[in-house]
Amino acid sequence: MSRTLLPPLLLLAAAAAAAALPPPATAPRPAFPVGPPAGAAVAWEARLGADAPTPLTPALELGRRLDGVLKDEDRHRFRFQLEAYLAGLGRRPDAARLPWAAWLERCRLAHRRVAPGLMRAAGQALGPAAMDLAWSVDRRSSPVELRVAAMQVLWRLKPVEGANAAQKALRERPRLDLHERVVAEVLAPAPGPLADELLIDAAGAGDRVAERARRLAVQALGRRRVEAATGVLGQILASSRGDVLLRKAAGEALYAIGSPAALRAILAVDDVDPGAQPVFHAYLDQLRQRLGYPPLG
Repeated sequence: MSRTLLPPLLLLAAAAAAAALPPPATAPRPAFPVGPPAGAAVAWEARLGADAPTPLTPALELGRRLDGVLKDEDRHRFRFQLEAYLAGLGRRPDAARLPWAAWLERCRLAHRRVAPGLMRAAGQALGPAAMDLAWSVDRRSSPVELRVAAMQVLWRLKPVEGANAAQKALRERPRLDLHERVVAEVLAPAPGPLADELLIDAAGAGDRVAERARRLAVQALGRRRVEAATGVLGQILASSRGDVLLRKAAGEALYAIGSPAALRAILAVDDVDPGAQPVFHAYLDQLRQRLGYPPLG
């Protein structure tokens, strides 16, 4: 079931552009984590699940072990085994018949180490039928990591659904690291105009989006060289009340975009008081010199 929001006109335009992309066989794929190799996943599922009372039992045991380990090497080992086992569940011949909804509801709060990988495995096993399941766990009471996994599943299956879920999360009041993880783990790795538009919206959102999430969005726009972001980035750079780290990130993003409009946005900021803003003034001097222009003076 679609959970369509009422997006701004630009998001509607981005959705139309996304619909014009090549078919899924040739369209860019999101660079979300792919998990353990398929061979390792199948091997771990066969090894751990052979004598288990239920297919979920080995995952719950690995999750408990993860909660109790102190050494990094043990933590990495158990995490790999857990992710491999869950990925193997999603590749079983009978995967589509496993009780994913019941398992996810059981693990959503009680087994937080297990639930995100379980969500990804359900997406692998069920395909488009996993969308309703992903929406069912994308709620404020769910752990952030599980919600991020659900958004990734939605985006893989139908980008506009993933975009709606990400937009909904970014409209919530900042809490924990939800905004940061949505930007870094859902929007930044996702190709195409839908992700570009939501990154632009997050970057220019003011207090509505967590400051670090805005900075991550700005950095992603620079890496992606999104020329449509030039206006928002120029406003951030010119804002006298903005966080210095955010304004510097905007300057670097404009420099990376490198278009004439981006260059003009950098050069337009020429009235910075060196006494009141010494750090930012020095940064602007350095940025102008990199572009071949004299410092502000």
